[in-house]
Amino acid sequence: MGRSATAPDPDRYEHAYAHCDVLIVGGGPTGLAAARAAGAAGARVIVCDEGARWGGSLLGDDVVIDEGGSAAWIAHVADELAANAGVTLLPRTTAFGIYDGNLAGLVERITDHLAAPPADVPRQRLW
Repeated sequence: MGRSATAPDPDRYEHAYAHCDVLIVGGGPTGLAAARAAGAAGARVIVCDEGARWGGSLLGDDVVIDEGGSAAWIAHVADELAANAGVTLLPRTTAFGIYDGNLAGLVERITDHLAAPPADVPRQRLW
């Protein structure tokens, strides 16, 4: 409001296409455990979470998981998933719809959180 609608947007935007066997919306403990199991079984997995950090409800809890603290479990599972070539991790990414033909829409916020984003990096990516 108040700005001319004809002014060009200085930001860059991209789009990407990906195929997966399992799409997990939410990188909390259940999402991470599901991604871990699906990835270990050889499935192509995409995990998205609107937050910048993995862990969801565990971020505020200090509980014991697999004989260690929740922070250690989150870090271990996130590292394990990142090392799996069949798993794509998309933090700062919101799923906004499921459409015909099992098409899901995601928006990844790449530089929205940066005060001075690099000029050669897009602001957002539509998946």
